[in-house]
Amino acid sequence: MFAFTDGSVCNGSVGCGACSAMLFTPGMSEPSIHTKSVGKLVNSVCCEMEGILLGTEVDIGSLIQRQAQKNQDTAYIMCDCKSAMETVINMVQLRRYPVIVKRLQALIKQLQCISVTVKLIYIHGHTGIPGNELADRKAREVAHDISVDKISAPKEITIHEGYRMTVVMLLKSWQHKCNEDNT
Repeated sequence: MFAFTDGSVCNGSVGCGACSAMLFTPGMSEPSIHTKSVGKLVNSVCCEMEGILLGTEVDIGSLIQRQAQKNQDTAYIMCDCKSAMETVINMVQLRRYPVIVKRLQALIKQLQCISVTVKLIYIHGHTGIPGNELADRKAREVAHDISVDKISAPKEITIHEGYRMTVVMLLKSWQHKCNEDNT
């Protein structure tokens, strides 16, 4: 069982974000496509981590259904974002994402209950891998739909994202001021 995951943000480094997971299971001719709106004020790493969690949730659901038929003890999650993977694997900086921590802990318990190991594998993005390209396209589509209010998403913002937005605004303001002074 393989899941390709991706996250995307529309309208800046912090903006409308979404994620997707494409689940490929043995014997199925088409992947199972799953998307999720993440928020209106999120960054790409958060969306990528949500994609990893979505892929894991989808894998768990599919494995539970298939476990009666065949004992499969490994699920593979393919992701093209090293920083999201490192954050999830090492739980580094997850205090910035308390909701993700709780979901991750719950998923780990579920995986232990059904005796499944998840292998998180880095793949290069935008290299023509069909599952990754499809996950990328779906995440971008949902992020765009959030930005035009076609799909609803939470507007909460973490303190980390607030700081990040402030830095971006200050840099833009400073660059604009410098450009005015030079003309």
